[in-house]
Amino acid sequence: MTTPQVDPTGVWGCTLAISPEGSIATKVRYGTEPRDETSAPRFLRMTLKPLVLPNEIARLDRLLLRLMDRPDICVLRGAVLPGVDLAKQQRRLLHDRPDEADGRPTMVEVRRQWLALDLDAVEFPAGVDWRTEPGRCAREAANAVLPEWLLDADMIVQFTSGMGFKPTVRIRTWHLLDRPLVREEIMRLLADRTTFDASVLVPVQPIYTARPVFRGGVADPLPGKARAYLFRSKHRLAVVPPIPPMPMRLLTQFSGTAAGLEMSGTVEELLAAMRPMHMGGIGLYESSKKIIARWVRENGAKADANGIIARCVAVAERCGADRAYLVALSGTLPGFARFCAAQQESERDRALDEIARVVGVAARDTASGRSTRADAASATREAVMNDLTRLEGCFSSFVAEKKERA
Repeated sequence: MTTPQVDPTGVWGCTLAISPEGSIATKVRYGTEPRDETSAPRFLRMTLKPLVLPNEIARLDRLLLRLMDRPDICVLRGAVLPGVDLAKQQRRLLHDRPDEADGRPTMVEVRRQWLALDLDAVEFPAGVDWRTEPGRCAREAANAVLPEWLLDADMIVQFTSGMGFKPTVRIRTWHLLDRPLVREEIMRLLADRTTFDASVLVPVQPIYTARPVFRGGVADPLPGKARAYLFRSKHRLAVVPPIPPMPMRLLTQFSGTAAGLEMSGTVEELLAAMRPMHMGGIGLYESSKKIIARWVRENGAKADANGIIARCVAVAERCGADRAYLVALSGTLPGFARFCAAQQESERDRALDEIARVVGVAARDTASGRSTRADAASATREAVMNDLTRLEGCFSSFVAEKKERA
């Protein structure tokens, strides 16, 4: 993957996303049931501000404690693209949306030497009461799920908004690394871990650093500084091990391309298996993306995806998603469907060109009757269309073979 040459602001950088005046950029909890919370900034245009994070864990801890009391700010892993007007509020867009007036990308993935991981399905440590010993709970929960190379270095553990309201321990861990990584490399390193939420690695995904906003008389179960803990270990920076090859299972989680989002099973089977993370699934949003990627692959880039989007939203509602989440899902999935369609069209063009090169026919020229090769110059229109049909028929097997070689 080619990354544009951007600095903001190097490997220790991040982007602060600041909500408009009067708005918030953190979770809002309005009840005590697990689903009684909303994610406020999903559709906001926000002020994007590049920032250099401290490269020492104690100073990072102090910064995160300050951000804990700033409900108008969240952190993004990605970098602002050159030319984006930072004086204006911007959308958090990673991919082009050509049918939208303000659909130009504003951010890009870059290598970062820090790592934030959301761990949402950690069992409560035996014999530990998180209400009276939150620090011990945080430490033992992290020990239970993190790999040794992260546990051997200093880290910060924070309780996230669901802690105390959902049936598992909910934590975010912060790590400083000895070399910078991109999302795919992190997912390869953590491919054998089933408790972390991969969406936090997406460059434009909000990392909620502020404590939740509690409304409707709901009390904060972790007031004051009880949400964050700094733990020292053998190393100041985590020593990143060699990056392993990408396992085939990981292709169902990594969302770099539409093809990489596909899962085994039919669309109907994938819909039936759709579950939130706390019910043993991979998350409603991640499931929806994989379903749509499969549907676009099967039905073509020009097919109307509104029906499958509506079905994904309906399943999410049956799984208990709140209204704000459903609105967010309904607003996000059409753009993702367009992204999948664009990926398929681009992949189709590349495949036809490659097949044409192999069989000695220039696919695009042949399609319009303008062959540039001598052996096709005298072809009749009927022969030209036969060649194109043959190339189209080779498309699926070509893509499959290319995936096997990758």
